[in-house]
Amino acid sequence: MIIKELHIDGFGIFHDHRITGLNSGMEVLYGANEAGKSTLLDFIRMTLMGYPRPNDQRRPPLKGGNHGGSIFFEDKTGKTWEIRRTGTNHNAPPTLIDQTTLEEFRDQVQFDKVVSNANSEIFENIYAIGLSELFQMGSIDKSGMKDRIYSLGTGVVGLDLRALESELTKKSRDLYIPRGSTQRISNLVSDLNELEGKLHHMDAGVERYDQILHKVGDFREKSEEVSNEIQCIDKELEQLKARSDIYQNFVDLEDARKKLAEYVDFQEMHDEDVENIRSIQQRLDDRKKQLSESQKQLDELRDRLDKVKTDENLLEFLPKKGWLERAIPEYESRMTQSQREQEQISRLKEERDSLLSRLGKGYSSDLLAQFNQFDGLRNKGEEVYKKLESLDRSIALKKERLEDRNRAVREIQTAVEQFEHQRDSGNIATEQDAVTGRKKWAELEVKFNELISAPTSQVDLPTWLHFGALVVAIIAAVGAVLLWETYMWFGIIGLLGAVVISVLILSSWRSGGKRNDKPDAIELQAKIKELEAQLNSYEKIRDAIEEKVRERDRLVSLKREEEDQVAQEEKSREELERDWFEFITELGLPAGLRPSAAGDFCERAKNFQDLERKQKTAELARGELQKKMEGFEQEIRKMILAGDGESITEAASRLSNQLEEQEKKKNEKSSLGERLERENHDMETLEKEIDRLEGEGDALYGKYGIGSAEEFPEFLKKQTEYREAVDQKNEARRLIESRCGKNRFDGVVHDLRGLDPPEINRRISELEERKKELDRDREGINQSIGKLSEDAKKLIDSEEQAGLLEEREVKRAALADAYREWMSVRLAERVISHCKLKYQETRQPAVIRRTAEIFSAITSGRYGNIQVSVDDEALIVFGKGGSRKSVFELSRGTREQLLLSLRMGLIDQYEASGAEPLPVVLDDVLVNFDKKRASETARQLTSFAQKRQVLLFTCHKYIAELLEAEGARVRTVD
Repeated sequence: MIIKELHIDGFGIFHDHRITGLNSGMEVLYGANEAGKSTLLDFIRMTLMGYPRPNDQRRPPLKGGNHGGSIFFEDKTGKTWEIRRTGTNHNAPPTLIDQTTLEEFRDQVQFDKVVSNANSEIFENIYAIGLSELFQMGSIDKSGMKDRIYSLGTGVVGLDLRALESELTKKSRDLYIPRGSTQRISNLVSDLNELEGKLHHMDAGVERYDQILHKVGDFREKSEEVSNEIQCIDKELEQLKARSDIYQNFVDLEDARKKLAEYVDFQEMHDEDVENIRSIQQRLDDRKKQLSESQKQLDELRDRLDKVKTDENLLEFLPKKGWLERAIPEYESRMTQSQREQEQISRLKEERDSLLSRLGKGYSSDLLAQFNQFDGLRNKGEEVYKKLESLDRSIALKKERLEDRNRAVREIQTAVEQFEHQRDSGNIATEQDAVTGRKKWAELEVKFNELISAPTSQVDLPTWLHFGALVVAIIAAVGAVLLWETYMWFGIIGLLGAVVISVLILSSWRSGGKRNDKPDAIELQAKIKELEAQLNSYEKIRDAIEEKVRERDRLVSLKREEEDQVAQEEKSREELERDWFEFITELGLPAGLRPSAAGDFCERAKNFQDLERKQKTAELARGELQKKMEGFEQEIRKMILAGDGESITEAASRLSNQLEEQEKKKNEKSSLGERLERENHDMETLEKEIDRLEGEGDALYGKYGIGSAEEFPEFLKKQTEYREAVDQKNEARRLIESRCGKNRFDGVVHDLRGLDPPEINRRISELEERKKELDRDREGINQSIGKLSEDAKKLIDSEEQAGLLEEREVKRAALADAYREWMSVRLAERVISHCKLKYQETRQPAVIRRTAEIFSAITSGRYGNIQVSVDDEALIVFGKGGSRKSVFELSRGTREQLLLSLRMGLIDQYEASGAEPLPVVLDDVLVNFDKKRASETARQLTSFAQKRQVLLFTCHKYIAELLEAEGARVRTVD
């Protein structure tokens, strides 16, 4: 859609206002505050997407005209349309007119077809962008575009990494959590302890076991019956509470229906007819008031006409009045002019002398009077001055840029030193340290894998048992020696026992020592993570240093080139000043004349020559004036005699005043007669207008059965009550349906007609009391079941001991399997974490990739990448050196630049699906940007506007100039 023309009939401060010549590309509408830019923006929004419901938000006309207007636009097929919308009724559909066939469409369906079903949320939150929308993400969520941004989590070939990671984490937690008590491994350990207790305390007896089991079954049936009854009560309570909540809505509904029953035959008046009747009444009051005032003016005019009297004798001299009026001022003017000419002659001489003295030494009156090379000197001076000024600006700019380069080099060098200090302060400071660390990391990974795959060893004996067994062996050996001679065989047996015990102790200590040398898996995994983090930190710092060094070398190279350019331009300036000195010397002018003063010298030389000519002209003019004044005096003396002490001028003025007074009376009499005729005609016109307006009002009153204008306010009051009743009915129905469902509305209303709040509360209280009784019964039944179950457990005979022993072995085997499974899941979690980060880097949606390109260009590469997080669907901005920031960690200006880039990316993707391109309307979105980023944003917006129409409203002249420099068309809003 390309807007070609706006026609505002009445909207805010605009009345019958047109804006034509709009086209595709970048259009900038510039104007000061209060010029009407926001009004124009609201007009475009409301005409395209509809007026809001509140009247005070519709911008009613302040200077007359029908509320609303038209937009002429061209769709993507090249077809021209007109959309016309009025603000008097926000529910009225737009009028769409095909400009080729002039066919009109008055339904929303055709308009939705033309704009590809774009809704007001998409236009107002994506295409119409102001500072309030640009500062927050919520407006994008309202537009329905959220899925285009956060479409990352579905994965490839049905694989969802977040779901897989969550499933592994859940499985790991189901198996084992440190200090947990309900996980699988914890349950197995608990079950083993319980089995051991049963095996130690089991006793015989099963005589009453079957009888107890039968009683338990009876109690469970009773518990189930009670639970079913409680469920029924809960369901009924839910329904009753719902009816209690909506009872007031039901009352409002019934009240509204009763009110509407009184308006069965009521015909509602359209808002347009209401406005027309009010307008007719207002105009009738105005016309009747004007008629009364006209009658008063007519009487006054007749009285004034009778009072005007004229002198017929003096009227005979009126033909000479014009000559007297012209001659007297001319005579006085000539007297004054003669005096001024004399003063001018003296003043011109003084100015010539003053001008010559201001020029200074080296200038003479002959030089100024004879100099005629004005154009050559002025053109040469302007040419040299402009070149010198251009060179001075260029040299100053380049020197300023050199300062910026030096500052940037120093900042980069400081950053390099900071990175080097950060690198040197770490555990890995050199590439050799990194190589050594990677080898160690690989070795630890191998050890960790060997550890988790090794079979579980037997539990070592405590140290005190080792020492106790050793003491027994020593005592046996000493006893064998003492008994050797007396009881040789006992001595041999004791000695052999001591040797066997010693061998077992030594073997146990050796195997235990080997097992203790094996590192703990968790400690080894912590070392691996710590070493991995150190290696990653070193690599990031190393890459950052290399990038900064490359940037520093590039800036140093640019600085050297600019220093050579400054030296060349300074040399050109010296040559230009030398050429100027030679030029003015040839003209005979003083050497101190600068190029910037050449034009001033030419003006002064011309002024000097003009002063000489004016002096001669003034002397000739004064002589001519003296001759004309003498002729006037002779003519006056022939016409009138002056009184005593009266000059000729005073006598002529006296006669002229008398003639002036008589002429005024004559003209006044004629004017009053003409006004009298006009007033009579105006009264007839007003009477006809009153009759016409009363006829129009009677026709509208008759249309709605209103007897007279006096009954109209009562009709409006009745219509207001009718509309309030309709709104009350609809609102009550909506609240009841939202609480109970649309399909159950009629049934709920029918039920409520037979209920009242006390009855509902009584039934709720009864059901709640019954539920409490059933809860107590069920609790007693469950306690009985628990007691009988405990008795049954105590009656289990010894024959179950074998089964319990077998169950214990099964539990032990299950514990070992669960431990191996837990270790496998933990390894899988680590692999998934690496895969998720890689997936996040490579599977970003097209909107985010496009947004990253625009945002990187606006920030001059400071933020080179944007990603959507796999974990929480948040935007992550990546800066130089790999730094990460969320949207809310950015400054306001940078956040606005990001969100503007995001909307541009969204518009590209939305229109790539074949949707009608809507006009993009921007309201001072560059106001918080610095000069550099505002310039780059202007370049991106102009490029963005090549495929669509962009309308940017601004009250800042520098923004308009910035966009105009990029090729935008700028027009002023007055």
